[in-house]
Amino acid sequence: MNINNIIPNLIEKAPMTKAVAKSFVSKTSPEFFNPTWSAMPFDVKVIFAKSKNKNGKNFVSRIYKGLVKYMGVDGAPSNIKIKRMPPNVCGEYIPTKNRIIISEQRVKNKSREKAVATIAHELKHCAQTNTLIRAKGIDEYGKAIAEANVRVDVNHLLSNGEASPRIQRLITEEANSRYLANKSPIVKSFNKTINRKTHAIYKSEHKMSENYIDAYRTYSTSQRYYASNKLEVEARETGNLFSEYYKAFEAYCAFFSHHS
Repeated sequence: MNINNIIPNLIEKAPMTKAVAKSFVSKTSPEFFNPTWSAMPFDVKVIFAKSKNKNGKNFVSRIYKGLVKYMGVDGAPSNIKIKRMPPNVCGEYIPTKNRIIISEQRVKNKSREKAVATIAHELKHCAQTNTLIRAKGIDEYGKAIAEANVRVDVNHLLSNGEASPRIQRLITEEANSRYLANKSPIVKSFNKTINRKTHAIYKSEHKMSENYIDAYRTYSTSQRYYASNKLEVEARETGNLFSEYYKAFEAYCAFFSHHS
């Protein structure tokens, strides 16, 4: 039996096995042309296909687990949390707890590519954090996070995102104090990553971490600088890319549902 002949029924009635998903995304037609679909990695197409019949929490979970593996986010939490969040918040990565959250509203929203974009965006933040910890160690990372929090508290004393030597000294002292007070839960959250810090495959991350550590120290200093922060720029670009990927996947599904 040719598996392509049973795809139309399976896609609507049964869970997508990996074999069926691979067959589904391998269909071609001279009438279907989408440059984003053509450029999309095959493994991403399979992740989307395997999630096609899932809804709500199950859809989010399947996409999350697929992207963790595809993006190679070593150290990512085993599950993504879903919770009610403010209307203007789509998701969140909590760097002190290594936790990824997606807004309950994002899950209920019928625009699936937005949910995919949010998951990819927050996973990128998780990857940035674990990269930094492997390269720099938990102490330097923890102090950077604490410094960012202190900067938020004294934002009204800062000028153009820069601190005077005296204020910077106070920020550093307070950041060190806050980090030491909260070190234990941070270490617990990243225990796996800390133990892999000196692994040979991570040596290339050291150079990347230099940019990340500075970005963490000044993260959310003000809304003016938030959008241009390197951590946020990378995550936003990643989210946008996977959003476009999913739109192309939906276009592919719509075409073949009418030409099967």
